[in-house]
Amino acid sequence: MSGKRPVTKFNSQLSRARNTGAPSRSSAMALRCSSTNAFMAAGGAPLFQRAAATGKPIKGFETAPQQIGFIADMSEAAQLAMLRSGLKEFDQADAFLGRMVTAWATGDVEGLDALIGQEMRDESAEMYAVMLTRRNQDWADQIQVLLAGSGTAFISVGAGHLAGPDSLQTQLEQRGLRVEEVRD
Repeated sequence: MSGKRPVTKFNSQLSRARNTGAPSRSSAMALRCSSTNAFMAAGGAPLFQRAAATGKPIKGFETAPQQIGFIADMSEAAQLAMLRSGLKEFDQADAFLGRMVTAWATGDVEGLDALIGQEMRDESAEMYAVMLTRRNQDWADQIQVLLAGSGTAFISVGAGHLAGPDSLQTQLEQRGLRVEEVRD
């Protein structure tokens, strides 16, 4: 790798990482952050289908059993807080999703944090640490290794991972990567 630092850019719809020190290649790696079914259910179907149709390798940062394990390994109090949060938001899911999409589409990272991260921190510090902070740290490690390789990588993660003091961008910056917000 040349002396240049990898650049990670985030925009309002996509999170994309590109290794600027690598030779240009037409191949790219599409990454998804969880199992295929969870990724598809979370709205990733068009991304998955496009990557698959062009023969791009697809890899997850974690598996569905790992995700279940994160929850199962939390204390009973944190699991109950997570359940209560989900039940509380169930009747308001459409409105909540609308506010979340609006915040992300307008680049309102603080608004996203208020909707997702701050509420989670208020409900259970353990749940926040397990579901966002630790996962973001692990993903940042994986992204750093990925960027040390060659080619171009496309990375898609949930909006909650891109807001707040423990965001994926913050984790990448702490590892010496330059992070730049890009708006369309």
